[in-house]
Amino acid sequence: MQKSTIIYIHGFNGDGMGPRVDAIRTAFSDCDLLVRDYPADPEEVVEIIQKMIEEREGPLFFAAPSLGGFYAWYFSAMYDLPCFLFNPSLRPFETLDDRGVGIFQTWTKKREYIFKKEYLKKLRLLYEEAMLKVNPKKLHFFIARDDEILNHDQVPILYPDAAAIHWYENAGGHRLQNSEMTMPLMRGYIQQILE
Repeated sequence: MQKSTIIYIHGFNGDGMGPRVDAIRTAFSDCDLLVRDYPADPEEVVEIIQKMIEEREGPLFFAAPSLGGFYAWYFSAMYDLPCFLFNPSLRPFETLDDRGVGIFQTWTKKREYIFKKEYLKKLRLLYEEAMLKVNPKKLHFFIARDDEILNHDQVPILYPDAAAIHWYENAGGHRLQNSEMTMPLMRGYIQQILE
């Protein structure tokens, strides 16, 4: 069997480094992990990830937090692929509207970038396109009840048929820093999918 690939998509102000990337790399040392810094423009992100998908052979999975979770959700819908969403921003065109436009710096690499107002419209178009195709049975949610940035109360209402929805108490807020609990679950789901 061909080696599985996990595409990790970082969140807003994220980059290709950090504790979750390290945890996935450690837990899935038998898989190819594709990690990189993504630009702010949604069209460029989509183009990069489409190329990654088209160049890979074998089983493919997405793992992503926050804004990256939106992109993973989008590609799950468009390509019918499993994804693992950590405190995902499922409507970033709304949640970023009041705080996401401007000049920012990534957490780890301190890379400066600009997030433009026009990107919100691009995100909405992606959302509308994917909503027509999303398969809830491909979605695995890992959600912190103490997320101080996003409200996830609608997830079980919108996706009652999701493959999994796990809630965590006192889990480090939006960063959901409990890899010792989430990584074994993710590995178990991937094994089930591959069987």
